[in-house]
Amino acid sequence: MTEGGGKDLYKIFFVLVVLVFIGSIAFFIALRYSQNKIGSTTSIFENANLNSDKKALAVNTNQDLNNNNTNSESKVESLVFYNEGVTLFNNKKYTEAIEKISQAVDLYQKDPQYYSKQSQAEKNLGQTETAINTVRKGLENNPDSDLLKTRLDILQKQWLGSQQQ
Repeated sequence: MTEGGGKDLYKIFFVLVVLVFIGSIAFFIALRYSQNKIGSTTSIFENANLNSDKKALAVNTNQDLNNNNTNSESKVESLVFYNEGVTLFNNKKYTEAIEKISQAVDLYQKDPQYYSKQSQAEKNLGQTETAINTVRKGLENNPDSDLLKTRLDILQKQWLGSQQQ
C-alpha cells in the first residue's frame, strides 16, 4: 500500500464517522419531532421531570383525546391538576396533593391512576378507611382496573392488620 493510500483510508474513515454522526443527529431530531406530534400533554410530564410511566400515561391519555372518547378539554385539565398533585405528593404535601388530585378526578373519572395516587396520599396521612373508599369509588368508574383491584386488596389487608393489633 502506498503512503498516499493510507491517507485516503483515513479520509474515508473520517467521512464515514462524520456521516454516522450526522445521521444520528437527524434520527434524534426526527424522533423528537415525532414525539411532539404525539401530543402536547407529553410535555406536561417532561417539564415536571417525572418518570416514564407517567409520561406513558400522558401519551395514552392523549391517544384517547385523538379518539374523541370523551370531552378532551376535561382530560387535559384533569392532567394538569393530577400533575400538580403528584408534584405535591412527591414533596410530601399530602393534604394539598389530595385536593389537586380530587379536582382531577372531578373532571375525569376514567383514569385509575388518579384514584390510586389519591389513596396513597390518604394512606400516608393515616386515613386508611378513606383511602379504601377512594379506591372503591375508582373501581365503580373503572371496574376492570387491575391497578385499583390490587390497591384495594393491599389497603384492606393493611387496615385489617391494624384493626387486629
